[in-house]
Amino acid sequence: GWSIGLDFLRHNMTAATEPKKGKEKTESDLSSHFNISPYFNMGGTILSTSNARVLLGLNTQLPFYLFDEIENVREGYFGMALQTSPNILAELALGQWFIAYAGVTHQWTVFSMETLTEGDVDEFGIAINTDATVVDAGLRFQYSNYALEASLTKKFFSDPLCGFNGDSMVASIGGFIFF
Repeated sequence: GWSIGLDFLRHNMTAATEPKKGKEKTESDLSSHFNISPYFNMGGTILSTSNARVLLGLNTQLPFYLFDEIENVREGYFGMALQTSPNILAELALGQWFIAYAGVTHQWTVFSMETLTEGDVDEFGIAINTDATVVDAGLRFQYSNYALEASLTKKFFSDPLCGFNGDSMVASIGGFIFF
């Protein structure tokens, strides 16, 4: 299967500036921006039996970022990137309502570019990043059009005692209703 689409995002943070003549002014902060991101996802079954399957996929996006102009700070800031995430997922049916799964995704920024203008300074940068490999494993219960899913986080696989240090999540849980 495959999917194609376009995401639009507006991230808006504001901060109050010092009052002048008794008036407080609110301005966008440096993280405020528009993001337009076309994407293309594809995947398919590469191995299967009556109760198990292995899926191979690729998720790709081309985000464009246009940051807000900030008076007396920044005149322009634009960025774009080509990001792709090859992934593999294995599922095993455990009876009628339970599915055990495990997957690996590698997040890769094939190309990114940024241009920034602040005062008299113009900056331009290009980068290529092999970001991170994410591993997850979990169990899914599905009945009719409801599902409940619990998984271990990637941190657990590198440090099984990470949940005892007070700042790491060991597991996540989610619920779904299908229409």
